[in-house]
Amino acid sequence: MLARHRWAAGLRPRSGVFAVPLEPCHTLVNILVGRSRAGVVPARPERSIMQVHGSCCAWNGLAVLLRGAPGSGKSDLALRLIDAGFSLVADDRVELAVSDGAVTASAPPALAGLIEVRGLGVFALAAAAPARLGLVADLATGGETERLPEPTCEDVLGVSLPAIRLDPAAPSAVARVRLALDVLAGRAASRYGALGDSPCPSR
Repeated sequence: MLARHRWAAGLRPRSGVFAVPLEPCHTLVNILVGRSRAGVVPARPERSIMQVHGSCCAWNGLAVLLRGAPGSGKSDLALRLIDAGFSLVADDRVELAVSDGAVTASAPPALAGLIEVRGLGVFALAAAAPARLGLVADLATGGETERLPEPTCEDVLGVSLPAIRLDPAAPSAVARVRLALDVLAGRAASRYGALGDSPCPSR
């Protein structure tokens, strides 16, 4: 279902699922497995629902999906977004569902409100309600981003969404995500670059 024009190095689509290997020892994955054994079983994916490895936060009701290889800084950037006023939608696993031409992001029930803070542990926060997904952000470590990239869109469950590459370590990473979401929500304007004038006419 995820088929993009330019994939981050080392990441490839495979059988309709974002092909980033899940770490078997990942803390939140273990929590998910443990709760399932205790009788709390997450929703099973259906044809119009998929689960991806990543983190997701919402700004004024519009969400960004943070993707990248394990250890690329997804949870760390999500924590900084939350500190800047974003709402946590999901960490580590994100459930995506399509309805009426829009993609909705939410947390698997067993992981709702949980976020891993590397070096501190797993914390329970107030989880946001499911939010409409408006942006896909692939994390590119080491500053591997174009200065003025062409607009790129991604097909997510048949819905075309704007996609950007972002250095999670950049001091302005949070501001860039917020600005991109403001553009997509019509609160700011883009004239050239990753979001163009009309990043995804069919969104």
